[in-house]
Amino acid sequence: MIQYLNLPPIPTRLLDEFEERSGLCPNMEDNFVKTSEHCQGITDWCRENVCPDLFYGVQIMQGMVPKHTDRSHSNLVPECKLVYLVDPGGANVKTRFWDGDMPLREFIIEPLRWHLIQVNVVHSVEGIENNRKRWGVTTQMLHKELI
Repeated sequence: MIQYLNLPPIPTRLLDEFEERSGLCPNMEDNFVKTSEHCQGITDWCRENVCPDLFYGVQIMQGMVPKHTDRSHSNLVPECKLVYLVDPGGANVKTRFWDGDMPLREFIIEPLRWHLIQVNVVHSVEGIENNRKRWGVTTQMLHKELI
């Protein structure tokens, strides 16, 4: 459900630049936002150093993110996403996978490492500390017509 990958870390200067420019979306009305604003430097670096065929954006969470499966821009359910978690939002924040009302597994994801996460399984994020935000760089496959 979570698999760490040996990919290069995103340079701190790019992460700091995003955090400064975005302010980590200080007026979030929901507990989750995904944005491609303020992250062109991150996108350019990732396309050059990780994979050129992915769409990169930043996701920011606060509070508890309830059970869900991820959706793509085309409203399809992707199987997995590549994520670089920058700030977990606290030391004990858990990503929990579910089968109905029964928890299957839970993970405390390590920051500043790339990982694949299976997002077509119901999951939640629990334990983000008050006045903290969990954020990281996430990906989505670009859909190209194959000839």
